[in-house]
Amino acid sequence: MRSFDDILAIAATRKGGVDKVLADIPAPLPPDALAAIPGDRWLAAMARAILPTGISWKVVEAKWPGIEDAFHGFDPGRVALMDDDGFDALLADRRVIRSAPKIAAIRDNAAFICRVDREEGGFARRIADWPAEDFAGLLRWLAGNGSRLGG
Repeated sequence: MRSFDDILAIAATRKGGVDKVLADIPAPLPPDALAAIPGDRWLAAMARAILPTGISWKVVEAKWPGIEDAFHGFDPGRVALMDDDGFDALLADRRVIRSAPKIAAIRDNAAFICRVDREEGGFARRIADWPAEDFAGLLRWLAGNGSRLGG
């Protein structure tokens, strides 16, 4: 397996330099900006990662306004408390990707966000305070505590 540096060097040769290869990569947000992101946007981002698995991301993009509406703007408290009737209603709702495991994962991740908010001083703050040099550790934490967030 090639190292990242080797792959970057190959890409730089093909694309005209490292700057051109990395030009479209957004800069990471500073911790205070991460901490200011509300829980509904974290849950929406998780849903955007979960829903396209196994299908075209274009389908999810086309349905996204309806998905946002069906999940009540991804309010973590409301989604976490979704009862069986609400779950069944989403399974029948043509606005969403009607996959029981994916809908359950979104509900589980809403509960995860709420738990971290309650027990650890805020989900966004927890992400913001994660050491920048341990991004792999953050991914392991998300995968180990969330649903369908890696692994």
